[in-house]
Amino acid sequence: MEAISFQDFGMKYRDGNFSLKNINLAINEGDFVVLTGGTGSGKSTLLRQLKSEFASREYLGNVKVFGKEMKDITRQDTLNVGYVMQFASEQIVTDKVYHELSFGLENMGLSANEIRLRVSETAHYFGLTNYINKGTFELSGGEMQVVNLASVMAMRPQILLLDEPTSQLDEVTAEKFLSLVYRINRELGTTIIIVEHRLDMLEHYSKVVIMDNGAIIYQGDAPKGYEELPIYTRIGEVIGKRVNSIAQCRDTLKNIMNTNGLEREKVVQNKHRAKGKKVLSASNVWYRYSREDKDVLKGLDFDVMQGEIFAIIGANGVGKSTLLSVLSNSKKCYKGRIKNYDNKVIYLAQNPSFLCESVKEELTHAINAYANVFKYEHRKDKNVGILAQSFEENLVKTCEKYTIIFDIKKLENSHPNQISGGEKAKLAILIALLSSPDILLMDEPTKGLDKSGKEIVKDILDTLKGLNKSIVLVSHDIEFVGEVADMVGTLFDGRILSICTPNMLLSTNYLYTTTVARITRGI
Repeated sequence: MEAISFQDFGMKYRDGNFSLKNINLAINEGDFVVLTGGTGSGKSTLLRQLKSEFASREYLGNVKVFGKEMKDITRQDTLNVGYVMQFASEQIVTDKVYHELSFGLENMGLSANEIRLRVSETAHYFGLTNYINKGTFELSGGEMQVVNLASVMAMRPQILLLDEPTSQLDEVTAEKFLSLVYRINRELGTTIIIVEHRLDMLEHYSKVVIMDNGAIIYQGDAPKGYEELPIYTRIGEVIGKRVNSIAQCRDTLKNIMNTNGLEREKVVQNKHRAKGKKVLSASNVWYRYSREDKDVLKGLDFDVMQGEIFAIIGANGVGKSTLLSVLSNSKKCYKGRIKNYDNKVIYLAQNPSFLCESVKEELTHAINAYANVFKYEHRKDKNVGILAQSFEENLVKTCEKYTIIFDIKKLENSHPNQISGGEKAKLAILIALLSSPDILLMDEPTKGLDKSGKEIVKDILDTLKGLNKSIVLVSHDIEFVGEVADMVGTLFDGRILSICTPNMLLSTNYLYTTTVARITRGI
C-alpha cells in the first residue's frame, strides 16, 4: 500500500522563489527511506510537508498520506505521523521522563490506566526503565533523543519522520539510536523517512532520495559515484567490487592483498607536538553547575598553541560544551585558572540563535555591533571617527567576501531561524569571523553540513591556521577531526586524556575511530 505520495508538488518562499519544485515521490508502507542532499537543498522542508503542524498551506500539486490529501487531514490522522527533530532539547516539553512519555498520550485523551500501561511498555521497549523518574534536562544528548523517539512512538504512529536525529550525537551513541530506528521499522512495520548526511552509519534502507536546489534529482538504490555514499561503498567502487559493509570491505581488501602478494606498509606515527607559544591554558580547572551538583570538570589541564587546531572528542554528556563555556569565561570555574594571554577569544555555540528578521539584517546588525565596540575601545583617539569608518568599511567588504564563499548570499532575504541547520552553522561562523578573533572556540562546527559544507569549514580553519589563529573545536565528527586537527584530546571523567596527534589516537582507538581505521586495521 502507498503510504505517501507527492505529485507535481511545489512550494514558494515569501520572496516568490520556489523552495520545493516538481516533487514526484511515492513511498510504500513499511519502507525505510533516506532523504539526503546538500545543505539547504530542501530536505527538511520536504519532510515538514508530511506533518500538518509544520506543513505549508500554500502549495502546488498535491501530497497524500495513506490516500488522503493534506488539506483533508483530521486531528486523528496527524497522530499517524510522528516527527523527531534535529535538536533533542527543542522537542522536550516536560520536566520528567515519565511526563514526557505520557504528554502526547494525555493530549490523545487516553485514560490514566491506559497511559500508565503504554508508558510502561514504551519505557521497556526503549530501555528507559532506569530513567523513568529522572529529570529530562539531566539527560545526555543521546538519552534525550531516545526519550524524544520513545515519546513519539508511544502514540503508535504509522509513519516516523526523523530530521537529522544523530547530528548532535557521538558516533557510538548515534549507532545505538539508529539501531532503535531499524528495530521500529523491522519489528513494527513503521514507515520511516530519515534526513541524514552521514550515510556511513546507515544501512537496511529500501530507497535513497537525493535532493538539490529544492528538487529531487535521484531516487532508488544508492547511486554510484555519489560523494556522500558510505566510505566502504566508495572504496568498493574504486577497487571494482560491490561491498555493503565494513566487514565485507575488509575481507575484500585482504583478499586483494593476498592474491597480489602485496605487503603491509608500516605506518610511521607522528607522536610529537609542534613547538610554539601558548595562547590558551587551563590549569587544575574544577567546575560544577551548583554546590549541590557533581563536578563536571575535575582538575583539568591542557594548553593550546598558536596556530594550532586542538580538537576535543568524547561521549555525549561528558562536559565538552561546558568546557568551551569555561574556556570562554562565560562560565566561571570555582577552582583553577583559565589564561588567554590577552588573546581575543570568541565562543561559537552549538545551537546559534539570531535576532533579526532576515539573514541580511542579521549581518548588518553584527557589523554595527562590532563597529560600536571599536568606537568605544578607541573613544579617546581624536581620529576615532575616521578610524571607525575605515573599520566598518573593511567589515562590510569582509562580510561580502564570506557570504559568497559560504554560499549565503542567496539567503539574504530568508529568516535566519527558518534556514537549514547547516546554513545556520555557516551564518554563525561568518558572524564570529567578522570579529577577527585570535582564538575561536567552536562547538560542533560541522553539525548539519554536507560534504561540500565541511570542505568550506575545513578551508576556513586552514586559512585561520595560516594566519596564526588558534582553534579549539568540540566535535562528534571523527572523520572531520582526523582531517583538520593538529592535536586531539579525549574528555573523560572531567579530565582531558591522551593528548596526541589524530593519526596516533584514531589508529590506536578500537571503537571510537574513523570508518577507514576500522576497515584498514591490520591491513
